[in-house]
Amino acid sequence: ATTGGRGGGHIQRFPGKISGFMDSNPVTIGPDGSVLDAVRMMIDRDESACIVVDEEKNIIGILTPRELLSPLLGLQVEEGPPIYIMGLTDEDFFEKTVAEEKLRRVINKGLKFRPDITEVSVRIKKGKSQGNRTRYEITGRALSSDGQLNTTANGWDLLTVFDELCVALGKTISRTKPERKPRKRRRRSR
Repeated sequence: ATTGGRGGGHIQRFPGKISGFMDSNPVTIGPDGSVLDAVRMMIDRDESACIVVDEEKNIIGILTPRELLSPLLGLQVEEGPPIYIMGLTDEDFFEKTVAEEKLRRVINKGLKFRPDITEVSVRIKKGKSQGNRTRYEITGRALSSDGQLNTTANGWDLLTVFDELCVALGKTISRTKPERKPRKRRRRSR
């Protein structure tokens, strides 16, 4: 593109010096800083980047919204009915996440047989203890449009008992496949 109305005229480059375009006071944060703090500073100052600097103010990297969104996009919401696990304390967080993942797999398989399942709840009761072992009784309930499906399992190891409950719940769901309405058949005229 040329300036002026005639061809072959002077080609004007981007006008001005870099100092006129740059931000003299950019958003900066240390490598040990919180991601939440970086996001808040970027939003408060309406910036599209945050520069990561070390103690001597040497640039280590640049943090942009693209880097912040990529881990969040990896988290996908699971489809299917909601799953509630009650009776585990905060200390059992690992067991709860493993148990929920196992249960979700069983329910997703069961949805092929029973697409009318709307909710699944599991209640874990801690029973008597012997030494450092605790007996668990787990009750699983799947709600569907025509009622509820119940299963129970009990034992000493929480994850083993949960596996037993998942197997039993899967069998219960597949056995109670709703019957299809019979098609009306035409009668032959004689």
